[in-house]
Amino acid sequence: ENYTEKPVIFDSLSFIYKKIQVEEIIKNLKPRQYFQIHKDCNIYFCNSSFFKMGKEMFEIFKGILDRDEKAVIFLTKLSFSDYDFLFYVALEQNLGLSYTNRIRLMPRLSDEENMNMLYLSDVFIESYPFGNMNSTLECFAVAYDLCILFCCTVITKHSKVLFVLNKAVQ
Repeated sequence: ENYTEKPVIFDSLSFIYKKIQVEEIIKNLKPRQYFQIHKDCNIYFCNSSFFKMGKEMFEIFKGILDRDEKAVIFLTKLSFSDYDFLFYVALEQNLGLSYTNRIRLMPRLSDEENMNMLYLSDVFIESYPFGNMNSTLECFAVAYDLCILFCCTVITKHSKVLFVLNKAVQ
């Protein structure tokens, strides 16, 4: 009796999202030095979990670093340190030391620190092939453009719709 193949349209989005107080973060904004970021580098920030990143991300990172000599890519660590280590080893094996010297692993960030990094970043990178829908919402919360390599997962389709709607409104 609870099963149907009839499509159901909800009155609102069917997920819960914690509203970030952007005004408070901007008022208490921490400078680049707080995160030990050099003032002259271009910040490319990806806060997605490493397990969401396919091997295609290595080529994406390489392309960014090849095209922008001031680029530094900042990634946030997971709570599982073994996976962080394996991911970094894979980065070194696929890209080489000259590239991984410009990729920084940051400690796990609080919500406020994460929004602060989004605000300081020059470019936000979504992970591929599994995007991070919450990151899309967070980027729009700080009126920030994001780079998404769209694929066919539901989450990135949702991000694409938000992206199109947000750009249409501005």
